[in-house]
Amino acid sequence: MKSDAQTIFLVENHDLMRDGLRAMFADSPWHVVGEADNGQDALRALEGCEPPDLLIVDLSMPIMPGTRFVELYRQTNRTTRILVLTAYAEEEYVYRALRAGANGYALKDSPMDELRHAIAVVLDGHGYLSPQICSGVIKGYINGNRDDSDISLLTPRERDVLHLVAEGMQNMQIANHLIISVKTVEKHKANLLRKLGMGSTAELREYLRTKDLKL
Repeated sequence: MKSDAQTIFLVENHDLMRDGLRAMFADSPWHVVGEADNGQDALRALEGCEPPDLLIVDLSMPIMPGTRFVELYRQTNRTTRILVLTAYAEEEYVYRALRAGANGYALKDSPMDELRHAIAVVLDGHGYLSPQICSGVIKGYINGNRDDSDISLLTPRERDVLHLVAEGMQNMQIANHLIISVKTVEKHKANLLRKLGMGSTAELREYLRTKDLKL
C-alpha cells in the first residue's frame, strides 16, 4: 500500500460486491483496510483501530442494518466519511441515511465511473447523491415530504445559524453577528445540514423558502 493511499473499510454482506469493490480499488489511490458483513461486526472491528478515511456501507444487512450502524458509529467518530452504497432508491431510505450521519448515498447499479466519482467527492469533504435519486429527493424537500420536527434535533446555536441562513447571511456575516469564528459557523452549518438530511446551503435555502419554520 502506498503511504499516501486513502483507507476504506467495507460494511457489506454480499461477497461479490466486496470482491468487485476491491477489484475497482486495485488501480486507485484507495486501499481497503478492513471488511465486515454486518454492522455489529463492523463496530467491533473498528473499535480501537486507526479510523479509516471512508466507510462504504450497505443498508440491508443481517444482525444490524446499515442505518443503525451509521448512527452508532457517529456517536464516537465524526470525522470518517461515510458513503452508503445500496440498492434502495426510495427517498425515505435516503433521508434516514443522511439523518443518521452518512455523507453520501449511491446506488449499486451505478456505472463504475460514477461510483469512483462518488467516492472521490465524499472523500474530498463534500456530500453526494446519485443522479438517479437526486431530483426526487430535492422535490421531496420542496413539496414538504419531510418532517419539520427534525428542527428539534438542532442545538440552540445551530438554530441561530439556521435563522441567519434563512435571512440570507453569508458565513462571514453570521460569524460577525454571533461573535464567533467563520470556522465555527462552518462547523455548525455542517452539523445542521447533516441533521436535516441536506447536502448543501443552497438546498437548505430552497427548503427554507418553502417553509414557515418555527426556529
